[in-house]
This record gives sequence, C-alpha cells and structure tokens, in this order.
Amino acid sequence: MKKLLLLLFFLPNLAFSEIIAVCESPEGHAYYPFSGLMNKADSGWTKDKITGGITQLVQDNSGKFDILVLDASKTIYSSTQDGGVVLPFAYDNNQVSVMVVFMGETVETYSFIKDNSGNIEFLMTQNKAAGIIPKITAFRGECSYLDLSKVRPD
Repeated sequence: MKKLLLLLFFLPNLAFSEIIAVCESPEGHAYYPFSGLMNKADSGWTKDKITGGITQLVQDNSGKFDILVLDASKTIYSSTQDGGVVLPFAYDNNQVSVMVVFMGETVETYSFIKDNSGNIEFLMTQNKAAGIIPKITAFRGECSYLDLSKVRPD
C-alpha cells in the first residue's frame, strides 16, 4: 500500500522525469547554534529524524535534476519549484551526488550510494544559515531504489 501511495504521490513528475533514487526515513543529528530565536538552553546537538519521510532524486528530459520530498507532515516539496537550484557535483558507477542551493537561505547536499555490499543508502546534509532558527543537519537513510544507469551527466 505504501508503494502505491508513493507512486500516486509522484505520478505527475513521472511523465517528464526519470526516477533515479527513492529513499526514506532519514535520521541523524542536528545542531542549533545559540542564534536567532534559539535560546541558550535549547541550542547544541540533538538527534533528529524525519519519520516516514521520502526523498526522490529525479532527472528530467533536459538533464536537470530535482529533489522531491514528502516530509513528516505529509507535505510534498520540489526543490526546484520552491526556488532551489539543483546541481550535480559527483557521479560514478556507485553513486550520484547533488547540491541544492536556496540562495541566501539554505544549502543541501544529497548523495545516493550503492555500497560495496550492494546495499543502497543516501546521505543528506543541510545548512540553514539564514532565518529565525539557523540549523545544520546530517542525515542517513535507506533506499528502496537506485538506478544509476538512468543518470545523464550532461
């Protein structure tokens, strides 16, 4: 049922894009500096995760990448539709990595990796430098799908 909902969720994007990776439930750590609205007692390192979160890497017919995210609140985000610029920065037979830049706000990196055992995972970092609550995160999640043969490194 979950896979069917995922398919229906991303169906509008399937017509014009190739799905490269599907990953879920990232977890890791976040750091909140004592800055903006963050008070001293709540600043510092904490465990963090996106329960039920799904991340997809897609590439359209013109070779442009996008990151699609279904977050814990079940809200859908497209990095490009939200004003981000998605740039590939590494690619080989075992991984593809992209950077998402939201100018003046946030930089994110996503690496989708097939490890030496053939397992697939993704790593994500996020630096929210601007805003009322600055935050840095480092997450890791499992992937159910990764097809690097679909990547067109234009």
